[in-house]
This record gives sequence, structure tokens and C-alpha cells, in this order.
Amino acid sequence: MRVLLITRGPPYPLNSGGAQRTNAILRALAKHNEVTLACALAPSERPAVEAALGSLVTRYLWIDPEQSATQRIPTTGPRLARFAKYLADFLTHVRPFGLRQATSAWSDQLRPVLAEADLIVCRHADVYSVAEPAGHHKIVLDADDLLYRSDWQAAFTGEHGLGSVLFILESLRGYFAEQLMSLRSAQTLVASSSDGARLITRRKTLIANGVNFDPAPRTTVADPGHVVFVGDCGWEPNVFGLEWFVREVWPKVRAGAPEVRLTIVGRSANRETLPFANVDGIALAENVPSVRPWLESAIVSVVPLLRGAGTRIKIIESLGYGTPVVATPVGAAGLTDTLRPEHGLIVARDAGEMASAILRVLADPDAITAAARSGSERVRAQFAWDVTTTGLASGLGEWGKGLRPKA
Repeated sequence: MRVLLITRGPPYPLNSGGAQRTNAILRALAKHNEVTLACALAPSERPAVEAALGSLVTRYLWIDPEQSATQRIPTTGPRLARFAKYLADFLTHVRPFGLRQATSAWSDQLRPVLAEADLIVCRHADVYSVAEPAGHHKIVLDADDLLYRSDWQAAFTGEHGLGSVLFILESLRGYFAEQLMSLRSAQTLVASSSDGARLITRRKTLIANGVNFDPAPRTTVADPGHVVFVGDCGWEPNVFGLEWFVREVWPKVRAGAPEVRLTIVGRSANRETLPFANVDGIALAENVPSVRPWLESAIVSVVPLLRGAGTRIKIIESLGYGTPVVATPVGAAGLTDTLRPEHGLIVARDAGEMASAILRVLADPDAITAAARSGSERVRAQFAWDVTTTGLASGLGEWGKGLRPKA
């Protein structure tokens, strides 16, 4: 079968959760199919990706990132002008800004090759419009991040002031748009059972997020005074959550444990991206080759997200390596029906609860770390990518049949 995979970000390097999921989907598709990869990437970075992916991809269709950008909610300029511009768009477009391409460049490039594909996998809902000319019956939509939920959360964080009204309207528009896309598609992939329950279509398959775990035995001993955050610091919800953590949670933790240290690990973990992290007890580790040593050296990892959809690969990875996690409800979304405190995952509803949970781990780490190491066996068995993508590899041949137009 000839499969076209359309993704806004490359499946390599594996330095973000999105890249890891894209890579796992690509590998599952390539087992029994010819895969063409349509991807947004700067020309200077393409040779390294092609070398890393090797024979997984039959053909590449590259486009410059600026030509694949989506439209954005008007957040600058006079307030009345922004509201008027948004209202005009709201009344004339079914889809929200975030699900529409800013230009037709990508659509124009791919239009001639859409007919060649037997099935088209849209890695994100915001590239769905690029594949539509081929017909909805050929599209498999990966809805691991539901945009309408992110917009709804953004409306209530307080960062947009009166502009939050626009995010509420955008969330409502996004809800109906994403429901319609999933109803029309041959199949919709979801990252958690809770996200699956939010979509009314019956054609949906759970492809949970996972990790390619390093099988080597643990050699690093956890430092009882070390806390770690692992994540892409170029992703806005991570930055917003980290700033909240540094300002609201970290002072409470330091007051109870003055010697405790926090290391922020991940892509773009630098002072320019995270100026608020220039405080006592916090260090940054940018673009590390492997996060495993950092996770294993910490007594606990934190996931302080206040908005964002999908499930956090960083939680799965941390527990898989035996390090307990303290997360907000948004951070732990999609995982709490499977992973609980007895597996090493603690959910804290506010800054006070998060600080108290971290201090409890620091004061008596034995119980929670024992739970995390016991839970690591469960996580490794359930959340390895080869396990989570089984439904994708086995179902692909059937998904394009049900919605094909009658001759």
C-alpha cells in the first residue's frame, strides 16, 4: 500500500514528544507499506533527517516551515479591531484559525501527488486541509492533541485578559470542526481513552503514546535533593507551566527544603527562552543526548502543565526508568486511569498541593520510589512503542475501504 504521511514536524531527532510519536507512527507504517513523507523542515536540516530515517521513507516532499504555518488568532493591535477581525472570521469560516493553513503553498505542492496515495495519514489536525482534495475516505487523522481543549484552557489561564473571549469562541469553533473531521475520516487515532470518549465518531483507534526504553539496567543512584523537569522548552504550554512552577511552587519547596535543586532539561532549555528560571537552585541542561541519566539522577520529576492536550510522554518515560512524578491534572491527563500513586504518579491540583507532594517525596523517598520502580514494569510492558502502535500496523489495510465513494 502507498501511504502519504503529512506532518508539520520531522520524526527525527527524537528530542520532543511530538517527534517521538511521529517516528513511531512512521515505523509502524513502513513495516508493510511504501511511505512518502511530506514534512515541514528547513533545507539545512533535511540531510540529517534523511540519513537517520534511511529506508523507512520511499520519497520525501519537503516544504519550508514558513510555508506550512497555520493562521493565528489576532492578539495584537487595538482591542476593538482585534475583536472585529475575529468576529468577521468567526462568521465566515467553519474551522478555527489553528486548523487552517496561512498560505496555499503546501496544498499546491501536494495536490498532484494526493491521488497516488492509497491512504493519507495526517499527523496533526492542522494539516487535514492539505489532504482534503484527495477525499475524506482516504484520510487517517491523528488527533492526539485536540486543539479545542488547548484553546479552552488558554482562555482561563489569565494571560490573555479580555482576549480570552476569543479563545472561548475559538474553542467552540474548534470543537465542531474536529468532530466533523473525525466523522468524515476513514479512521481517527487518539492518544488516550479519555480523548477517544470526547470524539463522537465510531471510527477511532487508540494509539497511546509510548517510549523506546533503553533496555540497559539502571546504574545511576538518585540524588535525594534533585528534582528534574524534562520537556521541550520551545513549546508554549511547557514554558507557561514552568513559569508558574518557578514563581508559585518552587519558593514553597525551597522554604521546606533549602538545599533542593531543580534541573530543567530539554530542547531550548536556555536563559533566553526561560528568563524566569534565573533563580537560586535552578539549573538548565539544553539539548542533552539522552534524558535517561537526568531522570535516574532525580528523586522526582515534575510536570507542571496548566494547559495542553494529549498525554505526556515525559511521564511515561520517567516512570519507565523508575523515577516518580508529581504532575498537575492537565499534565497527567489521559494517564490517571492507568497509572496511580501506587505506580509512582502523584497528581496535585494547585501550587500548594504540588509543593507539599514534592516535599513529602524529599522527606521520605523510599515509599514513592519503590512504587515507581514497581510501576516501571507495568509502564514498560504497556507503553513501549511497538506495543502501542500495533493497532496502526494491523488496521491500516481496512481503514480506507469503508468510506470510498461508490462507483
